[in-house]
Parts: sequence; C-alpha cells; structure tokens
Amino acid sequence: MTAFKKVESFRTVLDFGIGLHRANIGLLSSNHCLRALYIRSSLFSPLNNLSHLRYVSLAMCSVLHNSICGLQKLQILKLEYCGGFHNFFPENMTQLQDLRHLVINKCPSIAEMPRNIGKLRHLRTLKTFVVGSKLEYGLAELHGLSLVGKLHIRGLENVSNEWEAKEANLKSKKELNRLYLSCGGSANSQGSNVSVERVLEDLEPPSTLKSFEMQGYQGRKLSSWMRSVVVLKDLVEVILLDCNNCEELPPLGKLPHLKKIEVRGMKNVKWIDGESYEGVEEKAFPSLEKLSVKNLPNMERLLRDEGVEMVPRLSQLRIDGVLNFEVPHLPCVEELDARRIKAATCFMEGVVENMTCLKSLLIAFMKDLKVLPDKLSSLSALQKLEILGCEELRSLPSSFQRLTNLSKLSIFSIVLG
Repeated sequence: MTAFKKVESFRTVLDFGIGLHRANIGLLSSNHCLRALYIRSSLFSPLNNLSHLRYVSLAMCSVLHNSICGLQKLQILKLEYCGGFHNFFPENMTQLQDLRHLVINKCPSIAEMPRNIGKLRHLRTLKTFVVGSKLEYGLAELHGLSLVGKLHIRGLENVSNEWEAKEANLKSKKELNRLYLSCGGSANSQGSNVSVERVLEDLEPPSTLKSFEMQGYQGRKLSSWMRSVVVLKDLVEVILLDCNNCEELPPLGKLPHLKKIEVRGMKNVKWIDGESYEGVEEKAFPSLEKLSVKNLPNMERLLRDEGVEMVPRLSQLRIDGVLNFEVPHLPCVEELDARRIKAATCFMEGVVENMTCLKSLLIAFMKDLKVLPDKLSSLSALQKLEILGCEELRSLPSSFQRLTNLSKLSIFSIVLG
C-alpha cells in the first residue's frame, strides 16, 4: 500500500482482506476526497480523521470501533459477517445523525442494536433489527423511524411487554414492503411472561406489504391481522417456517396477488386454507404460481372444502414430509417435486390423474412405493423424470415407453428387477 503516499485524491478504497493497518489509515486521513471505504478483515485500525466518508462497508469485523462515531457525514453503513462480542456497537452511535442506511447482513451473533437507535431520525433502511432485553434496545425504538423496503425483526422472544410491541408502530410505516419476524424460541433474559400471541397481535404491518415471512413463532393461534384479507391484500409472497404449535394458516386462498407460498414445520395444520368458499364465485389462490410444503405431516388438502375452482396458475409444486395428501385437480402444474409421502401409491395415482401437464417430476424417498401407476403414460408432456431413494420400487410400468417426450431419466439408489 505504498501507493497511498503518491495518491491523495482517492474517492474509493477497497480492501479485500490484506488489512488496513494503522500506518495506511494514517496516510488516508490526509485524503479529503475519500468518500467510500470497504474493509474485509477481522482486524482494522480506527477510522480517525476520515470525516468525509459517506459510505463504509465492513465485513468479518468482530467489534465496531468507537471511531466510527466520528464520521459525522456517514450516510451508509453496511455490515456483513460481523459480530462476536455482545456489545458490538459503540455507545455513541446516535452521533451519526446523517446516517440513512444501516444494512446488517448475515450477522447472527450481533445480539442487539445500537443503544437508542430511534434517535437516528434520518434512518430509512434498517434491514435487520435485533430486539434487546433492555428498553433502550427494544422494539419501541422503531416508533419514529420512517423505514422503507425490508425489515427483519429478530429476537421477538426478548420483547419485555406488550406496550413495547405496539409502540413499534409498524402499521404506520407505509413504505415497508417486506417484513420478516423471527423468534429464537427461548424465554427472554428478564424472564418475562409476555404472550408471544399478544406480541404478534401488536406488530400489525401496513396493508401495503408485499412479502411476509415468519419463523419460529410458538403461539397456537394467529393474530387477527393475519386473518384479515384487508391487511394482507397486497401480499405477493408468504413464508411461514417452524411455527410448530400453530393450528391454522392465514386465508391465503383469498389473497388476489399472492404468487408464492412456502410453509414448513407446522405439524398441526391440515390444509393450506381453511376458509369457507360456499357461495363464493371467485377462484381460490387466483395468482399462485409456486407452492412449497415441507414437514406438514397431517396436511390432507389444499383447501378444507375443495368444491371451488382453485390455483389456475400454479406451475411449481413441492411436497415433502406429508403422510396423506389428497391430490386435487391441478391442470397447470408443470414441475412437481414430491418427497417422503407416506401414502405414496395413492399419491402417485392422484398425480397422474390430476396433473396432466407435468413436464418435470421428481419422486424421492417414498419408502412404501412399490410400483408406479400404469397410467403414467398419460403424462404425455413429461420431459424429465427423476426417482431417488424409493427402495421398494422394483420396476417401471410397461406403458413407460409411451412417454415419447421424455428426454431425461435419472434413477438413483434403486435396484430394478
């Protein structure tokens, strides 16, 4: 880095791991043109005198040096793969009054946000907010922030009271379009008895939300806003993961713009939509294109009452870890990934009868599957067939040769007789 001595007009410096040592930072400090700095190193020198920086990106640093608080003109701070110490952020982060964007990516060991982060009134982007156990690190700090884009609230188990969740005032943040809520599952450090169901109730988002994801929620029932079509009407994507005690899902079939659903780890759920469609003319799941279901052992159907027309646009379906699933009429599905289905024979018969447009079919780890349906040849559009780990399967049906469009056949971990 001796070249620093010769160049005093750098506007951007990228350090990909060699480490900006104290001497080199000292050389940079005389450069009043420097606006952007990227450092990828666990050790770096204090950022003293670099007061003109507008953009700082740090990767793999274990603690944020207090000198960052002196960058009065800093507008963007990005952190990736950072953390390691409980108190990662320095005490005086609220001095960064020009900060617009605090982007935290892939930093699971960061345990709490900067103290009193709500005082950063110009903050617009806060992709991750980690709930701390003390008030000055809690959800109420979000109250006055006009956030845009995506917000991931992590550590909901640390919410100490219902007031704190309501004070976050998510409903007023009309420019939020993606919300991700996650719980660690353990009680908070103060031993609070606050119900996770009441916390969720008070975290109602704006009705303009496009994407909603929730992971680790341990309540039995959903909040009222999660059952409201009015609140959820603009959703395009819903992801619900490991909500083990939950007995229901939102009225997903009635959301007009919903294109993607992913549900995993919900043992008590019997159907993706339990709403009644009696006397309703519109189709269920009118815009749905992708559906992924994993580890829902008791799921029986997509709808509790399947007398209504549904999923006219569904093209990709993945089902994994379901005991008994009644395959409905799905004429538009082109890709099916089916794994660990207990009632495998009945399931496969339903597939060949109800998914006549299939182009790609993967069958995996169906231990009870001994034969494929003879009507497999009715899947005349099938181009790709993969069979993996179906140990009892011994032969392919004689009609198999009539799959004239089949261009790829893969069979793994099977001994055909």
